[in-house]
Amino acid sequence: MTADIKIRWIDDAATASEGAELLVGAALPAYISHSELMWGRAVAPGVWSNDIRERVAAEFLTMVGQHDPSEGHSRLLGAFAKGTLIGVMACRFEIESDAPHAVLDDVAVRSDYRGQGVMRAMLAFFSDAARALDLERMFLESGRSNEGAHHAFEELGFAPISVTMMKDL
Repeated sequence: MTADIKIRWIDDAATASEGAELLVGAALPAYISHSELMWGRAVAPGVWSNDIRERVAAEFLTMVGQHDPSEGHSRLLGAFAKGTLIGVMACRFEIESDAPHAVLDDVAVRSDYRGQGVMRAMLAFFSDAARALDLERMFLESGRSNEGAHHAFEELGFAPISVTMMKDL
């Protein structure tokens, strides 16, 4: 990774909106997992909702200003190169759970920065924050056909633990 990349929490609405655009612009239909279906981001496997941009922008804006991870809030993490947002990660600290844990909800890196360790650096920052809260596990989910992401996550130490299934009614 280039030395001029800085990782920090996103604490302003303009950067959160920029992060939402980055995520939506990078999210292929393979990105869709059960959470996107449960929360209305997608209308079917492989089909984003028509208002995906507005939904993600609204979600990301709720994360601005949530500063105390010990309260279980979601936060946005950004990777910046020369002051420009090049990566975004939506992170959650589930402190009040019976088994407190961290969750990586969303991640996107600008295409011209992929393969340069940006996601690894954001994940290291998030992992350090989770360890500082004495959390022992981090979870994520990924669309079933998002094989490139699965490979990258496995290289970063994640392992599959379950299969989520769906039935249309």
